[in-house]
Amino acid sequence: MNRQKTSSFGKKLKAIRENRGITKREAARLAEITETTYDSYEYQRREPTLHNLVKIAKALDVTPNELLGYQVPASENKEENKEEIGRASCRERV
Repeated sequence: MNRQKTSSFGKKLKAIRENRGITKREAARLAEITETTYDSYEYQRREPTLHNLVKIAKALDVTPNELLGYQVPASENKEENKEEIGRASCRERV
């Protein structure tokens, strides 16, 4: 798989959120994290834990790779990626 990192996490997070037309408050609520925590990611003061990365990706309907700024070839199946997110989320709860 050939993936290439394209930008910083905070910038990518903000761009995706704005593209979805939602506020930071709404994004935080959807991801079930505090607005302060979400804000710290978008302003690049902190990096998310894997658990929070998965929660944010699910809330914004993207893959963690997309949030991290990696371009995934169009031929990859988005449904398979969503299933992988679900499996990762389940493993974290155990």
